[in-house]
Amino acid sequence: MKNFDLKNRTKKELESLIKIMKGISAALILSITLLFILSIYGIVLKENKAIFIALLVIALASVAILPLQLKTIKTVKDELNNRE
Repeated sequence: MKNFDLKNRTKKELESLIKIMKGISAALILSITLLFILSIYGIVLKENKAIFIALLVIALASVAILPLQLKTIKTVKDELNNRE
C-alpha cells in the first residue's frame, strides 16, 4: 500500500481524507451491489448468460478493493487518534 505520508498532513486534511475515502467506499459498495443484482437477474432470467457472468466476475473482483479502502480509513483514524 502506498504510504500517504500522514504525519505531514494537518488534522483538517486527515478528516477530509476520511470523508473522501468513506464516500468512495460507499459508492463502491453501491456499484458492487448493483452489479450483483443485475448479474443474478440476468443469469436467472435471460438467455444470453455470458454477459451477466462477466458482470458477476467484475463485481467479485471489485470486492477485493474494499478491504484496502477500509484499512486506509483505519490507518488515517489511528493517526488522528495518536495526535489527540
